[in-house]
Amino acid sequence: MIEKENVGKGEPVLQLRVYLFNPNPARGAEINKERPCLVISNNIVNENLETVWVLPITSQYHDYATRVPFINDRGDENYIVVDQLRAIDKTRLSKYIYTITDIGVIEEVERIIKLMMFRRK
Repeated sequence: MIEKENVGKGEPVLQLRVYLFNPNPARGAEINKERPCLVISNNIVNENLETVWVLPITSQYHDYATRVPFINDRGDENYIVVDQLRAIDKTRLSKYIYTITDIGVIEEVERIIKLMMFRRK
């Protein structure tokens, strides 16, 4: 059983945990409704800064190379939206949902981030 807790009651925000977050105000093509997100910033950063790096999660399938499929805590297929990496204030996080432990999913997210950020011609 996955224990759920509220953020902001002294509990640390941890890497690879999925939380609900509110991305508003959003602009243009940014995802703009409350949804789960994966925290990818490391725990040292998470402990010492008021912001964390997150990737939104969606249930909508798009055949994009920057979407990583995985099975969520309810057994449904979801997608980590790597191309919408953003830094957010921790106050936008409202509830811890579950932790992603599948090493294949984690490695694919890391691979795509490296390609997006550091790929050279």
